[in-house]
Amino acid sequence: MGKWTFIYSTWLVWLVGLAIVAAVLALLASLPMAVLHRFPEKQDKYVKFLRNIMKVRSKFDILSCYALLKIAIIFHFYCWKYTGQGTVTPGWLDWLG
Repeated sequence: MGKWTFIYSTWLVWLVGLAIVAAVLALLASLPMAVLHRFPEKQDKYVKFLRNIMKVRSKFDILSCYALLKIAIIFHFYCWKYTGQGTVTPGWLDWLG
């Protein structure tokens, strides 16, 4: 029972984190549109900027996203969950002095 509770709680933490990130990205994505609505003369510069971003984004594939997610999981575990209990010092460490 405890293992499944841990798995569900871990998924909930990740889902809440993803929801917060999605909300922030949605706000950041809608902010330029609000500014462009207020200042339509800047629209051409913004469209050129978006085209440049889309060119860079196409190079950033799904495997890169997966690798970043794995690094984030490892970093999260190391910073907040790892205690070092139950580990032993390797024998070769004595040789180093």
